[in-house]
Amino acid sequence: MHAKITVSLLTKIISLILLSCGQFAFSEDNGEENGGEVDWDRWAIHDPSSRDEIRYGPYNTILRTLIDNSTDITSMRYSLLKAPQSWKYLETFFQYLQDIPVSQLNRDEQYAYWLNVHNLGLIELLVAKNGLRGKLKKARGLPGSPGLLWSETRFTIEGQALSLEDVEQKIIFTQWPDPYSLYGISYGVKGSPPISKIAFTGKNVHARLKLMGKYYLRTENILSIKKDKVTLSSLYVWNKSSLFQDSDKVIFSHLQGLVSEGMARKLSRQEDIDREKFSWRSVSISSRRATGSQPIGGRSGGIN
Repeated sequence: MHAKITVSLLTKIISLILLSCGQFAFSEDNGEENGGEVDWDRWAIHDPSSRDEIRYGPYNTILRTLIDNSTDITSMRYSLLKAPQSWKYLETFFQYLQDIPVSQLNRDEQYAYWLNVHNLGLIELLVAKNGLRGKLKKARGLPGSPGLLWSETRFTIEGQALSLEDVEQKIIFTQWPDPYSLYGISYGVKGSPPISKIAFTGKNVHARLKLMGKYYLRTENILSIKKDKVTLSSLYVWNKSSLFQDSDKVIFSHLQGLVSEGMARKLSRQEDIDREKFSWRSVSISSRRATGSQPIGGRSGGIN
């Protein structure tokens, strides 16, 4: 049986966990929220000599709690983080990440950081909104034309108020305009890449993005060629100008490195995307359908 524990005591325990997870000392004030134009170029600032690493132990705990592997897609059990002690755990680590002086990190640590921050921000939103099943298309909108929930402030990092759209399009896809960046961003729907089952780190980010790209291309309805006609996920079309030099041929060249030899040969003969499609179906499932499901801290309010 789990011991009872108060929320305030749990918060203190989590704080101690977080102190052991990072190598950073923070002041209580990292700056005021921006009230005017955002200087997007500021996010290029980094320290190439930095060896600091962010340790994502609590985030991996959150991911293990959320992700259900009993179905053919990566399903998410957002309801398991609705319990007060679980929500407090999520919020405490989410704030910890926002307090990190990201400009003092090297580029690979920054790359991993922003991908994790985006996806944890998405998790927080979907836990709060019960998965937004049936409403994610309107909530997300499209890159460059985001919906309300993707436009509102969700982060304050180094004094800058940022939205999910800002982090995706104006930071990640601008600072790392690599096609593989696409596979680190999730929308919580079947048509987008899933949230990585483990946190990105400075050491694993490039290899993990490539692995996730291969997984995504194997997902049903992402890529098909029938009668010499290419049907492809709308994600590639929406981000063609930012990640693929506004060229279908560049998209096909990129895809050839992720698919089977037979599919790569077919792609090498293609000139244009003939049809695009995207599934907005949520990957959220009820915790009652999940196997071995239990909130962080246990159902009775204890900690494991």
